Amino acid sequence: MRLFVALDVSAEIREQLVAFMAKSKQGAPGIRFVRPEGLHITLKFLGRTPACEIDEITSALDRICHPVFRLSVAETGFFPDRKRPRIFWAGIKDAGGSAVRLAANIDHACTLVGFAPEVNSWQPHITLARLGRKSSSFTARSQSPSFGMMMVTEFHLYESTLHPQGSIYRKIASFPLKP
Repeated sequence: MRLFVALDVSAEIREQLVAFMAKSKQGAPGIRFVRPEGLHITLKFLGRTPACEIDEITSALDRICHPVFRLSVAETGFFPDRKRPRIFWAGIKDAGGSAVRLAANIDHACTLVGFAPEVNSWQPHITLARLGRKSSSFTARSQSPSFGMMMVTEFHLYESTLHPQGSIYRKIASFPLKP
């Protein structure tokens, strides 16, 4: 199984992102936009994991204590950078640092059950599209829109199955935030 831990995107923000992506698709050949149901905020990518480890992972994640918080989705950008764009994303604004702390708590919990700790700092974002090598002209379309604010009340463990048309995500478990 290919697993990751993520936040769902609220329906209101998803609607704003889908409308923005529809406008961005115009005249953007070779760019693979994420399907609306695939929009999420990855907190920790676990990778290929034996199914027999699911119980241990869910038990570790269920012990995380973290309060409910707000975050906003605004601006767009590219990974690794504007000169070599591979990922087109929407940014996460987390004024209080709660999302960063939650990602760190999840990383720590996963480390306790045998996953490698993150070596790079977490960069919260929502992937909107993947760009091919010939898509560099798309960089001129980047904007700084605001997509809205949402309350984060839970996080989820997902399975990702790769398909030529894009990944299919299946929610395995949900974990409510609690102080």
